[in-house]
Amino acid sequence: MYYEVTLERRAGRRLRRLPLDVQRRVEAALEALQQEPRPRGAEKLKGALEGSYRIRVGIHYRVVYEVDDDLHRVHVVNVGSRESIY
Repeated sequence: MYYEVTLERRAGRRLRRLPLDVQRRVEAALEALQQEPRPRGAEKLKGALEGSYRIRVGIHYRVVYEVDDDLHRVHVVNVGSRESIY
């Protein structure tokens, strides 16, 4: 079953500000989340972002998202470099 991927406004703005090659890699990762919302390597976050997951895109970039299994939706909360995302 496919999941719908939605982005918060902030995540969409941050995605558009990334270099074009990174944007393409992040978009490919978001498409992959449609089929598998918890891929190998995804980490469940703790603390302020409890209940969220993060995936790595390359070495320096991360995507933070939440999964709603009832609605089959992946909601992207933030996208960016690992130094600024958390």
